[in-house]
Amino acid sequence: QDVSYDNTSYYQDILLKGGYTIKYFVDDSLQHLFLKKNKKTITDLSTVSKGLQAKNLGYVWSDFPDCFVFGNAYGPCNPIYAQLINKKSGRNLFKHDVALLDVDDAKKIILYTSDTGSLSNMRLTLFDINSGRKETFKYPQDIDESAIYCSIQILKLTSKELAIKYQTVTSGKIRVYKRH
Repeated sequence: QDVSYDNTSYYQDILLKGGYTIKYFVDDSLQHLFLKKNKKTITDLSTVSKGLQAKNLGYVWSDFPDCFVFGNAYGPCNPIYAQLINKKSGRNLFKHDVALLDVDDAKKIILYTSDTGSLSNMRLTLFDINSGRKETFKYPQDIDESAIYCSIQILKLTSKELAIKYQTVTSGKIRVYKRH
């Protein structure tokens, strides 16, 4: 039995803060997500072939007044490849895609890693959207490697410390880092 996927109903207009909109558009061979304000197209956020499921275009993970987190996830516990998109310019404020770990919407903080490969070389990066300040911390070495990208959550964040919750092979664990 042939089961078709109706991409046209997948995306409705996505309304963002500040009067911005993400619009879904299909041409002869491609599907697009465009960032727009009023009738002005700012950028083509994502493009995939027409035959692919529209969800492969990506998602808005968090929306802030001047920027938003846009990412792609391809299954449970795979990295969420994310960009921090400036709404006015459409540019990624990160130099490259990062693996999103958690977002604190209220404090406008993003926790991510841009490292791949050996766990011993990985770092957590805490990015403050308001100030543009980055802090790095050692990745927990006892994390369950099958959950390396999906088990870390910000538990508590103050001016003096960052507490994260994550999964080891046998249980959940909390780790507290001193902030610089």
